[in-house]
Amino acid sequence: MSIRFALTIAAFIVFLIGGIAWSASYYHTKYQAEKDRADKAESVTNNVITAVNLFNDIAKATNDAQQQNTAASQTRIVYIKETLKADPCASQLVPSSVTDSLRKHADSLRTGSGSASG
Repeated sequence: MSIRFALTIAAFIVFLIGGIAWSASYYHTKYQAEKDRADKAESVTNNVITAVNLFNDIAKATNDAQQQNTAASQTRIVYIKETLKADPCASQLVPSSVTDSLRKHADSLRTGSGSASG
């Protein structure tokens, strides 16, 4: 075997090892970049899930409070009816002008509370 052939084989092996090393470095860098992108996407997704869960907790608490208010109101209505049952004034009709005025006022309160600006 000649020295020229041995040097050619050695050079080929060195280039082959260098090519493998460069390829490993190149694809490892691409892998790291993709992994970082995936980690950021996962972080964003986790933040969205946390926000949705927080919103659901707030909605549930609001709904529970509303149900408690409704139950308390119904209890209060029964109490008032029982208390006023014997009162002769309670059986008299309220004039329609008064009820219309109260309805208009209640409707204006509902309309005002529905807007975002207050």
